Parts: sequence; C-alpha cells; structure tokens
Amino acid sequence: AHAAVVTQAARALACITSDEDTDTAVGQQNFLPILQQVLLQHSEDAHAMRATCQALANLTVSPANDFVVAGHDFLLQLKGVIEHHVDEPSVLTVAYQVLGNIAACDAIFETSGHEEILALLKLAMEQYYRHEGVMQAVCKGLANITSSNGNGRAVIKHGFLGLLKHVMEEHRDNMEIFDVACEALHSIQL
Repeated sequence: AHAAVVTQAARALACITSDEDTDTAVGQQNFLPILQQVLLQHSEDAHAMRATCQALANLTVSPANDFVVAGHDFLLQLKGVIEHHVDEPSVLTVAYQVLGNIAACDAIFETSGHEEILALLKLAMEQYYRHEGVMQAVCKGLANITSSNGNGRAVIKHGFLGLLKHVMEEHRDNMEIFDVACEALHSIQL
C-alpha cells in the first residue's frame, strides 16, 4: 500500500511539473530530496520509478532549476534505477531523459562525474539501441553534452561516433531519433 501511495504522489508531481510555470515553483520548493528518497527506497518498483523519473525529467528540463538540481547528486540513484529496470524500456526512457537533462548543465555534468554519465549513455547505446524512446533520450543527452565546448572530444574519445552511426542506421525511419542523433553529431563538430 505504501508503494502505491508513493507512486500516486510521484505521478501527481510529474503532472504538476509538466507545466513550465509550475516546474520552477516545484523546483524552488525543493521537492528534490523527496524524489531522491523515493529513488532510494522504491528503486525496484517500476511504476514508482517511472513516475519519479518523469517528475525529475520535467524538473531538470528547466534551466531555472539547475541551481536546485546541482545541489543533489542524482547520478547514483539513476544508475540504480537503470540497473534494476533493464527490461523496462518505459522506465529506462525517463531515467535517460533525466540523465540527458542533467548533462545539459555544465556545472552538473562536471560535478556529477562526466565519465560515469558517458559510461551510462554508452551502455544504453550498446544494449538498448532497438528501443526508440531510450535511444531518443540518449541521443538528446549526447546532444546536450556535446553542445558545450570541449565535451565533443570526450564523446569521441569514448567511441560514440560509431554508436551514433549504428543508432542512425537502426532508426533511419524514425525522424525524431535521427534528428537528435544528427544534432549530437553536429555539436561534436563545432
């Protein structure tokens, strides 16, 4: 019963944060420690993780929340979610959305351990390349990372060019994935 309540609360927060005007207010009210606790205590519950990660994805997409998110290290919790839900593409998709959004902020990317973020993105490209939602989130994360100066070299060093090519070939009929993969490639070259 407790997990169901947590899931419903996380879903409500995900709904509230889906609006641009309210996501900043929620971020400023600092709901992040609560979401972090849910990630820690209910990491095996797919429904709770999907709802919590969706709320985090909504919160982390807003640059206004960067200063709030920077104070919390979500990398360890996201890694746990990814490891627990290898067979749940819907959970993986939103977990990788959060990871990609976090990577968009240079301060967060650097303090969260960019090697770990790149390793998680690479793992996803190797293991989940057939899952459209996961690949779209991962490619968007790479585009976010490579849009910053100097990060393109790190992406190349970690072997992402071949992986991006493989994803583009696999999803050549899906323009959303193809577009974000092209965006990542373009940013690498800048």
